[in-house]
Amino acid sequence: MTLKVTVAGTIVVPLGADDQQPLPVGTGFVDLSLGSDYSFGDGSEPGGADGGGVTCQGAKKQHTGTQTYEPADPHTYAKAGTYTFTYKIDFCGGGKGEFSVTKTAKIVIA
Repeated sequence: MTLKVTVAGTIVVPLGADDQQPLPVGTGFVDLSLGSDYSFGDGSEPGGADGGGVTCQGAKKQHTGTQTYEPADPHTYAKAGTYTFTYKIDFCGGGKGEFSVTKTAKIVIA
């Protein structure tokens, strides 16, 4: 199984933790995240990505974009069944300075 995720919207561009400057223009929408987590729902090792040394504190510059990508390596389910894939990505913005978006998809393996 391979999965593609599309993220779209307006976020606040995080600042580099060391230099306190917004990440560069042209940085991919997903690379402007604070990190992501995913689970295949079959007990296999979960995965994800760390957003690196970034912070939302003091960030003000907004970015609007759309990006489609594959968040995980291809996965093989060991047996037939119905599984729930869960994907969560964190961004700067929102009332608390950060927000998470979580989506699930039901996967049926025959």
